[in-house]
Amino acid sequence: MSKTWLYTLMFIVIILVVMELIPLFMGKPFYYESSKLLFEFSGADATVTSTTAVYVKDAKRVKDIENSCNPDKMELGENELKNLKGLFGENVKFKYFGCHSKRLSENEVQIEEIYYMENLGKVDGDKVVIEFGKKIDKIPTNSKIIYMLPSNAKVLNADPEPGSENGNVLEWDFNAGESLVFPKVEYEK
Repeated sequence: MSKTWLYTLMFIVIILVVMELIPLFMGKPFYYESSKLLFEFSGADATVTSTTAVYVKDAKRVKDIENSCNPDKMELGENELKNLKGLFGENVKFKYFGCHSKRLSENEVQIEEIYYMENLGKVDGDKVVIEFGKKIDKIPTNSKIIYMLPSNAKVLNADPEPGSENGNVLEWDFNAGESLVFPKVEYEK
């Protein structure tokens, strides 16, 4: 599997979150604690859950971040859609399922966004190839990528090799500053 795809997706998700939150911070320092991308595949399509923990120096701003995450907003903005298509390709179709926030501490909030992506992989008969995304040279935070394959899937190939594999759940960990290419996985249905 390719690390470039993974880093690219994480980078774009983080950039999208940053673009939405920067006006709220108005120059106040913040940083990302961690990031996790969970891909639940059904053939070439996937539901993607992005979970990011953000630390804010000014605890009063945490409430602003929580309020900016609207679970009822079910559409992607024009810039968000453009950025996602730039990362995953013009053939991928996106559906946005909203944003949820959860306060982790006085200065930390967790943001979770959920997307549905059609045509993320390629289907060739009974074989599905998951290979997408552009390379991200340096990811800004420690990140985890998780692929959940269908229960009847048989993994044929994974590059790079997952850090852990539990049945049809494959996980990769990436450290801040590393290059990232999303893993390539081939499986049979």
